Amino acid sequence: MMRAVVTGGCGFIGSELVRQLLAARVEVHVLDARFSTALGWDEQVLLLGDRLTQLDVTDAQAVETALMRIKPCVVFHLAAQSHVDESIRSPAGTIDSNATGTFNVARACAKARCAMLYCSTDEVYGDAEQNWHAWTESASLAPSSPYSASKAAGELFVRAVARTYGLRFAITRGTNAFGPGQYPEKLVPIACRLLQRGERVPLHGGGYQIRQWIHVSEFAQALMRTGVELAANNSQIVGSTLNIAGPVRVSVRDLVQMLAERLGVPAEQAFEDVEDRPGGDFNYKVSGSFAASALGFRANRMITDGSELDALLRHYGSNGRCELALYERSA
Repeated sequence: MMRAVVTGGCGFIGSELVRQLLAARVEVHVLDARFSTALGWDEQVLLLGDRLTQLDVTDAQAVETALMRIKPCVVFHLAAQSHVDESIRSPAGTIDSNATGTFNVARACAKARCAMLYCSTDEVYGDAEQNWHAWTESASLAPSSPYSASKAAGELFVRAVARTYGLRFAITRGTNAFGPGQYPEKLVPIACRLLQRGERVPLHGGGYQIRQWIHVSEFAQALMRTGVELAANNSQIVGSTLNIAGPVRVSVRDLVQMLAERLGVPAEQAFEDVEDRPGGDFNYKVSGSFAASALGFRANRMITDGSELDALLRHYGSNGRCELALYERSA
């Protein structure tokens, strides 16, 4: 049986990845610091028992000890501080978690002789020109925020550990994920919650930023496929970078308006423009062609479909209240 470790396995994407790995009969161990973003902690306690360990990846010795004890085939490294606004307010913590923490995990994987899949982000590419072609994995990196810079730094640390210490690795760069169980301070949960309370959604810079959206279940599916092939030493995957691309691009403003329309809220009552955040990117656009050829993976679930919008509104109108309360207690 394949044995895997998921860092950040109580977060939004991590929890879904753990569920899919368990369904595939993989022995899963989770390392999670249990910060306020770890909304899946209680669920993972029930699923994993003593295979769930509270651990911060900034503690290098703790990470190394855990991996030497577990002896996994592959580590899925998802643990990260992913809130852009927080990275602007307090960059040191984001850099410590995403850059230093990733180095710690990479070094520990090299010592434990296990493969590492590093979950990076499409934000490392920076801002794309409006009519520019989609980024491929060979595009240069131009991160705009402390968050995206810290994720790019993590990529460089992974490659450096591979060169220096012999780490077997792959890197994924995912687009914006959506679905149930997301951190309550992300756009989709905020929009669903405020619209259903009859309040306006604040949009940075008017919300004209274009993002590429992928359902969390398909995101996790791509991660699992990549990790399995990496563990199997697939030459196409080892040492490679893969975009995990969503099937549709839509602006923040248009997405909020679509949600409002499902609720019968007029557009003029749905949002309010607020000052843009410093260093904000306007346009993200990535190609998923390499993942399609190497893994046979292509995402299909579109956030613009009425059924997806309705599912989001139902979830964040009911379960979302519980998730918000859990987040507020742990924050």
